[in-house]
Amino acid sequence: MKRYIEIFAKIIENRNLVPKLGSILLAVVLWAYISSGKSGDVKFKLPVTFTGLEENYVVSRVSHKVVVVEVRGNKDELKNITSKNIKLVVDLSTAEKDEYKPYKIQYQKIDFADDFKVVLYPEDVKILIEKKIERNVKIFPRYSGNTEKGFMAGRIR
Repeated sequence: MKRYIEIFAKIIENRNLVPKLGSILLAVVLWAYISSGKSGDVKFKLPVTFTGLEENYVVSRVSHKVVVVEVRGNKDELKNITSKNIKLVVDLSTAEKDEYKPYKIQYQKIDFADDFKVVLYPEDVKILIEKKIERNVKIFPRYSGNTEKGFMAGRIR
């Protein structure tokens, strides 16, 4: 057995296998590190839209009109994602009226795969829903001053 070990040691020493094996091992480690770093993220600021609200009610107060959306996934595929691929929606069909309450924001993916992780900041938005009141009001406009050269004042309606 000692003889085989000595022969193996001479082969390693004569052919410089230690630096060669070390180089191969280092190359594999670097390749694994670089290939694992292909994930990335993209952030957008998107407006929130409201659905399911009855016609005679209106959203009168919103805690966040704009929400930060972070999309995480493969860097190469993230290049194809824009703010047009995501829509933020709050369903108000079962909302309570006259209470400033938080509601969960839901996102809709438009033309992109489920491979991506989507994170919203904040995840919910506080909304106050009140009854819409309409009233006709007569307005009598008043104006003063002179028009600039080359312009002319017309009839105000």
